[in-house]
Amino acid sequence: TGDTDTSIRFPEANTFTVETAGSERFRVYSNGRVGIGTTLPTDSLNVHSASGGVTASISANKVNAYDSATLKFLGGNLSTNTLQFGDATAADVGKIVYSHDGNFLALTVNSSERLRIDSSGNTGIGTTNPSNGTDANARQLVIRNTADATARGGLSLIHGTSGTGGFGSIVFGSSNASRRGAIE
Repeated sequence: TGDTDTSIRFPEANTFTVETAGSERFRVYSNGRVGIGTTLPTDSLNVHSASGGVTASISANKVNAYDSATLKFLGGNLSTNTLQFGDATAADVGKIVYSHDGNFLALTVNSSERLRIDSSGNTGIGTTNPSNGTDANARQLVIRNTADATARGGLSLIHGTSGTGGFGSIVFGSSNASRRGAIE
């Protein structure tokens, strides 16, 4: 009563909107699509800002140290769940993908897959199949340069300060002795 620029409206059949301060803020279409900040949602949920950035948040009770917030992606047994990072040129220039069919997690950067963790926990950088064509004793981390036949793959261990007292290490150990040898 008395607030003439705030309303719930029914602008067309089977659609409703919520308006505040004279502007539409929320819309639900008959097909179930929801738009926040947009009147034309193209997905099940679209959150849009006409100017500046947009933030969506999920938060738990921060007072209780053990309360957690969770974002779930649930799909079928053979589906792929994806978190996409896009821009005006490409909607999926970056993404994090979990494939239920192959049981792997992959990271895409600049529209190419750059890292994959397979179902055995083997990690590949520059390869989509770290278990294939590698020594069976050294598949946990595979770094492969696929640029061309003359290019070299590499691993850099760089000391983080400007002093000369530090060093990089590759340590060799076992379950009962964490350091049996090292390259430093």
